[in-house]
Amino acid sequence: MKIKILETSKIQTPKFVYNSNINKNIFSLTIKDQNKYKILPVYITGIIISDGQPILTTNLIISLLNLYVGITASSTPVTGSGGVSPLAYSIAPSLPSGLTLNSVNGLISGIAGAIAGPTPYTVTVTDNVLQTSSKTFTLRIYEILTTTLVIPTVSLITTTPASTTPVTATGGVPPLIYSISPALPSGLTLTSSTGLISGTPGNTAGPISYTVTATDNQTQTSSKTFSLTIYQILSTTLQIPTKTLYKGISDTITPVTASGGAIPLVYSVTPSLPSGLTLSSSSGQISGAAGVTALSTFYNISVTDNISQTSSKGFTLTIDEPASLDFKGNFIWVGHVES
Repeated sequence: MKIKILETSKIQTPKFVYNSNINKNIFSLTIKDQNKYKILPVYITGIIISDGQPILTTNLIISLLNLYVGITASSTPVTGSGGVSPLAYSIAPSLPSGLTLNSVNGLISGIAGAIAGPTPYTVTVTDNVLQTSSKTFTLRIYEILTTTLVIPTVSLITTTPASTTPVTATGGVPPLIYSISPALPSGLTLTSSTGLISGTPGNTAGPISYTVTATDNQTQTSSKTFSLTIYQILSTTLQIPTKTLYKGISDTITPVTASGGAIPLVYSVTPSLPSGLTLSSSSGQISGAAGVTALSTFYNISVTDNISQTSSKGFTLTIDEPASLDFKGNFIWVGHVES
């Protein structure tokens, strides 16, 4: 019988493979050692195979296997070839809950129930004459990639620096890459590593729908859509710096006007106006008939828009007694000395 040594760590215990059921035999092998030939008895407890029989080998197809919680897996990280069929696959340590190894073809399948790893696993292939070969791969199970819509409606202001992250992502295989569609308005950019939108918009725009997509290292994707509007900066103009009204006489004035901003605009005044006068919160108009006289007082009118921009201007208001006629028919001012 011709034999072939497949693996030898020590000459006393060589390992062989064979094609007949020989469990214990003694063979004489000629070993060349330092240019001398020695005939040594070798006690064979392994198995031998006739010369020319195929040798079993394994191939590492996937060195790092990334799977996701809750997503069906189907992957073969290690394959066997050669040997005497049928081949049988086994794995150590045991796979995480929800995953199984097909002993016939080495396929790992199932649905992982929890994150795990990274953990090394060794797949061993055994053929019909007990040849074995192994390879080790690393398994890691990640949370499924998900995105969260943090800011459904983003409102920005022209010429004002912006910094906002409307969509965030969790899970997946890092690194995560963010992208956006359509392209952002001029002056704004999306940071691909964080999803941050920043910059200074130059023009008004929108509302426009934008979709942010996060992609992980295994090309898993998740997306969310938000709305973007760019408003003109809110500004106020002082139309009437100083005004005198008269007790008991109706009048209407608009000392401060506003432009830009996100409508509706809301006007307010401090301190409170004299009795009989009111400020329209929608237009900034002051109207009515003052019920009392008042010394010159400074009033601040503030305008707030729908995205909390504010702008204000102040004016001075005096309430006097109205003019009246004396017995000679001359106009006089009550409280003033007649000239």
